[in-house]
Formats: sequence, structure tokens, C-alpha cells
Amino acid sequence: MKPIKFLTQTALGVLLIVGSVGSSQVMNSSEASAAESKGVLKFGAALQSRHWNTFRQIGDTFPALIFENLVNYSPDGKSVIPRLATSWTQTRDKLTFKLQKGAIFHDGTPFDSAAVLANFARMKKSRGQYSVMLLPVSKMSASDDHTVVLDLKYPAPTLLRNLAMRGAVMVSPKTIEDKSFAKNPVGTAPWKLVKAESKHGTKIVVERFDKYYAPEKVGVSRIEVYSIPDPNTLLNALVTGKLDAINVNGQLAGVAKAQGFEIRTKPVLIQHMLMLDRKKVFADENVRKAVCHAINTKVWVDVALNGFGKPQKSRFGNNLPGHYSDIQGYGHDLKKARAYMKAAGNPDISFTFPAHSRMKALAQLLKSQLAQIGIKVNVAAMTPRQYFSKYQSNAYPLQINTSASENTGVYDYQKFRFGPKGTGNPFRVEIPELDAMTAAALKETDPKKQDAGWHKVMKYINDHALDCGFFQMNSVWAYNPKRIAKFGTTVMKPTALRYRDIRLK
Repeated sequence: MKPIKFLTQTALGVLLIVGSVGSSQVMNSSEASAAESKGVLKFGAALQSRHWNTFRQIGDTFPALIFENLVNYSPDGKSVIPRLATSWTQTRDKLTFKLQKGAIFHDGTPFDSAAVLANFARMKKSRGQYSVMLLPVSKMSASDDHTVVLDLKYPAPTLLRNLAMRGAVMVSPKTIEDKSFAKNPVGTAPWKLVKAESKHGTKIVVERFDKYYAPEKVGVSRIEVYSIPDPNTLLNALVTGKLDAINVNGQLAGVAKAQGFEIRTKPVLIQHMLMLDRKKVFADENVRKAVCHAINTKVWVDVALNGFGKPQKSRFGNNLPGHYSDIQGYGHDLKKARAYMKAAGNPDISFTFPAHSRMKALAQLLKSQLAQIGIKVNVAAMTPRQYFSKYQSNAYPLQINTSASENTGVYDYQKFRFGPKGTGNPFRVEIPELDAMTAAALKETDPKKQDAGWHKVMKYINDHALDCGFFQMNSVWAYNPKRIAKFGTTVMKPTALRYRDIRLK
């Protein structure tokens, strides 16, 4: 395979992601055994590591190399499966975990109930997007060295799914105690960090941890992850044999396939257009409705994603909690959009839209579509690292993004995106009516009545155009079939491979 010159990059970049599925009851591990680990996997990603604070990581690319959760998502994203917890039982009052015996952290600290409680305590004190997942928990205790019990204040249908997110990984209690976790990553994963060869923003190297509790399930001895923000450079590294697998954007997927590489694509979180500044720029409901009707998500998917995605009518897809068929969202309709702008008094609106290197096409589409209703969009080009350092701040009034923290159901969605202290509400816009509806739904003990309450919440969000512009984005990978025999990915996780499942030839 020869290196080639590539077209200009024109695709939506790597965004946040985690899958979400229904709640589970008792589960047991059934993963098949694998041959002894061997070989070196060289993976290229657009994301860059900055630190090892698991509460502030973007994507799972780097945390998944070092750390493990109590539970994980299945490859198809439809269920939660065991990892450091071998089984669990959940009722409306308790969530009880049975822990993996024989697991240890890379620094020799035993993985046990005390370690889990230390991590949960750290999570509760973090005051970030992951601390809120433990709000339903009234008490945390250990009945023995390998059993953890979470007493619940109220039913918590999304708690188990939240614990499969990267913010809930288990870090060594020693690093919690000495507060070194941001610089000294110590987990229980099959690999440990090779500090001498790793450099944030450029390359992260891990090698086999000889005391891993399930060595037969690990296929690769060493993993090297290279950070290459430019998609053309990334693909060239694959073509020239410097890498075995990469995250590739939709525009270059066809080029990679023509060069003989295998393409793997999976749906990830539903993205949406976030009109964050509803205090000033988007305070008028008519303006919000005009914007929702002016955009065309089908064009976004067809052009910016090269077809690797699908327009959506609401925040939650079919068969997911929070999806209601009578809530249809806002279709592309310029006539309606202009009528709403007229009702708002045709205000003079301009704002800056942040776009990293993989969002160029999307940014230009947004700019041209909103220009049709008299709104001026200035595009601020930046690197992925610059973008993700500000993407949940009040630096920009509108973004196109998503977050794993809002994906598990209506309660988490409302709390994260519209709650007065929600991480996804950086302008701190208060909506007392919506807060009251959420509180009322949460108090309902009858499932049907509670679901009716969540329907009311979702209808309010839709009717007042608080959120719109939904589309499913697929993550796309390209890999060398001459080097990789088994390629593992997870639905809803756009940046990380299932490293443990990969097998080399």
C-alpha cells in the first residue's frame, strides 16, 4: 500500500460518548477464553491525552488502557456486563455488587470492597458530572471484603448504566489518598503505563500487567496509542504501516477502504444543537424555534458525516427510555423558520461557533443554513484539544455536541442539560417549571405514572424548543486486516476500542 494525497478534511470530529441500555438484574460473566496475549497494537486517534484525572477525560481512548469499571457495556451496547463486579442485584431500595476475587491494582493494592468505597467517596466529592450519578445513594457499605451495598433513597433505574461510564472507573486507593491520580494512573486493567515511553498529547504506551486476574481474556501484550489530530495525517500513518488501526472520519473512510483496509462503523450517542445561552442570544422562544426549523440535519449527515449517521426526531432513539412517538421535534422548514424570526422582531443575531479540525464541514453547513434566516455565524477554528477544554463552558452560546451523562434517561438528561447546576447548563439558565416536573416524576412509585411524568418533561423541552437538531453519528474505524484478526468496538463509545478483545495475526 502506498501513501497518497488526501482530500481536504470535511467531517464531524470525535465527540463524547457512552452507551446506555435498560437496567439489569443479576448477571454473570460468560466471556469466552482467548489465547495467551501477544504482539503490539498500534492505534491512532484524534484525541490527545492531557492528564489522568478520570473525571475530566474526553472519551475512553486512554482511560480504557489503564482502568476498569465494576460493569461494562456489551459490544452491541444493549446490555451491561460484568467486569470488576462479577454479579449484582438491584431492587428499588438497594444495589448490591459481588466483586471479582484475585484482582489487584498495578501498585499491588488489593481490589476489594474498601477500594470500591474509596472510589465512590471520591466520586461523590468530585462535584462534577459524575458525582450526580450517586445522588440516589443514601448509604454505601461493605458486608464483606467482596460485597458492596448501595442503599437507595429512591428507585435509580439509570444508576447501573452510569457506573459503566468512564467517570466510574476504579483507581488505586493509594493514589486517592496521596492525590496523585491525575499524574499517576494506577488501575486494574490488563496493561500498566510505560511512563518512560509515554508523553501526553503525543503517545501513550502500556504493556501487559503480569498479575491481571484474567490473562486468558487478553489478546495483546502491548498497546501504543498515537495522538494525531489531523485526519489526513492519521490515514497516511495507517497506509504507510505505522499504525494498525485508526479512528477515521466519514469523508476518508472510502479512501481507506479503496486502499484495502477494513472499515468498522457503529452508532454512538445522539448529537444535538445546544442553544446554551438562553439568557441572551436564545432567550426568545421564537428565535429558538426559528433556528430549529432552519437547520437541516439530513444535510449534516449526508455531507459532514458522508452518510455515516442518521437524522433523529428526539434526544432518545427508538426503544430507549425517554423516546415518545408523539414528540416529533422540528423538521427543516424555512417558511416556518422565517415566520418565527418575524414574530421575534427579526432581531440582529450573531455569535461565534467553536469547531475543531474535524468539524469544518458541519460548521460551514450551520453557518450557511442560519444565514438564510438572517443569523450570522462566525466559526472559531481550533484543535480538538482546545475545543474540548471549553466545550462545556459558557464561552460559546451555541454548540453541536452531546454528553454521556445525559444519555441514560430523562432524569439524567434534564438534570445535566437543564438543571440549575447541571454541567451541561454552563450559562446557568433556570427553568423552575421543568425542575418541578422532574421532581414530581421522580416521586412517583408507580412505573406508568412515573413514565407519564417523564413524557411531560420531554414534551415541555420540545414545545419550548429548548433542544433540537438531533442526529445519530456513527463512529468509523479503519484497520489493517493483515495485522488484526479480531477487531473489537462498542456501540455508543466512539473513541475507544475494546482493547481486551482485540487479537493480532
